[in-house]
Amino acid sequence: MVILKSMSIMENQIIIKITKVILVFTLIFLIGCSAFEDDEKLSMQRVDYTGNELRTDGYYYYYQWHNYLNKEQIVVISLYRNGIIRACGGGYDSFQDFESRIDIINTASSNPNKSPWGIFVIEGNVIKYEKWYGARALEPYRTRIFAGKILNDTTFHITESYRPNGRERNSEDLTFHFRQFSPKPDSTNNFIK
Repeated sequence: MVILKSMSIMENQIIIKITKVILVFTLIFLIGCSAFEDDEKLSMQRVDYTGNELRTDGYYYYYQWHNYLNKEQIVVISLYRNGIIRACGGGYDSFQDFESRIDIINTASSNPNKSPWGIFVIEGNVIKYEKWYGARALEPYRTRIFAGKILNDTTFHITESYRPNGRERNSEDLTFHFRQFSPKPDSTNNFIK
């Protein structure tokens, strides 16, 4: 009788272990399935920028307050005549801090990270740009459109962002200012033709 009870307990422990293994593999499978989802494609079409509404012989920046650092830092983007926009990152303490990293930023062009890249269009005094974002582990890249008004050839103000389907609308308040600089980061990338 004692042998039967201990076998029954052993069997229960084995069943519990098998159930746990099946549960872990199921979770891994479900998470892994999202890795096979394709990255979103840009909904806007790239066109060469031939206008003069905004300058392209440098970069645009805005100041962003970082609570955890208790200071403002610079966020930079570049607009190119080929219609490409490149987010060059943030967290720069000064213009010189950014400008001293151009070689490092250009090296990142071969990186499989899509999030710095996008395209922009200008119609009258309206600027729109769409770029990739996200891609946490095993997630595909999504796209987001940012829109606003051109104030002059060195300043534009982004007032809203939304998903290409018009959903997930957010108010924005990003005023970009121009800084002439050469050579600015390269627009060569593997994602936009």
